[in-house]
Amino acid sequence: MKMISRKRAGAGRRRCGSRNGEGRRRPDAGSVYAELLLSFFVWLVIVIYVVPAFMHITVMRKELLIRNEASRLLNAQVLRANKGLPVEERIAGDSGTVFITVIEEGPEGRRVCVKYEARKEREERICEKVRG
Repeated sequence: MKMISRKRAGAGRRRCGSRNGEGRRRPDAGSVYAELLLSFFVWLVIVIYVVPAFMHITVMRKELLIRNEASRLLNAQVLRANKGLPVEERIAGDSGTVFITVIEEGPEGRRVCVKYEARKEREERICEKVRG
């Protein structure tokens, strides 16, 4: 069996990059730019698609919280009206929104409505019929 020296066995292999004076491999300049460009495009895709979707979800979540709070306050005011107690006209909500409660008389009877300001200064209202 013939012994091959280590120097000779590795002599035919090509190495990626070049060696500097200290024996460490120095990466090719082109591969650094390609990696930089690839990482830039990955971040660009994240910023273009993920961030606006996250912002939309955050805004919708806030609207749902305000609508849920208005529904909870409406139920409380309907219970007060059904017991014959006066309803509270202005209620400051937990979210910082001001809710205005009114009792409306109509052909179908009395109903309690809660008005509040939604996104983009759009006024919303939810109503529920009162017994009796």
